[in-house]
Amino acid sequence: MSDNVMASSADSVACTVEAGLARITLTQAARGNPLDLAFSREMRAVAIELANRDDVRAVLITAQGRFFSVGGDINMFLPDRSAIPGIARRITADLHTAISRFQRMDAPVVTAVQGVSPGGRLARRPV
Repeated sequence: MSDNVMASSADSVACTVEAGLARITLTQAARGNPLDLAFSREMRAVAIELANRDDVRAVLITAQGRFFSVGGDINMFLPDRSAIPGIARRITADLHTAISRFQRMDAPVVTAVQGVSPGGRLARRPV
């Protein structure tokens, strides 16, 4: 039986846990799975949830669509350029929390990347 981790309101990330395997899927294929505020918030929430579970033995991160990720969504900066520093801080803080939680887990985290993934979509420390 599969256990859904993310609430149905999540738009950028889906996560299920089945038989000890947490499957995180980037779900914005039509947009190229961009890095934006929604993604960073949702990935942070998933990482915290998974890190607090005893039944997760491995984590697999995949993406729907042709590209793992096209990188940052610059369109989010267009309405108000003065908001760029604040948005960047929020995204960075959320992703730092997510990555820190993943790195401290006892479970291995594997990312299956297809297509392009410019920049640090989900920065991972080499093993």
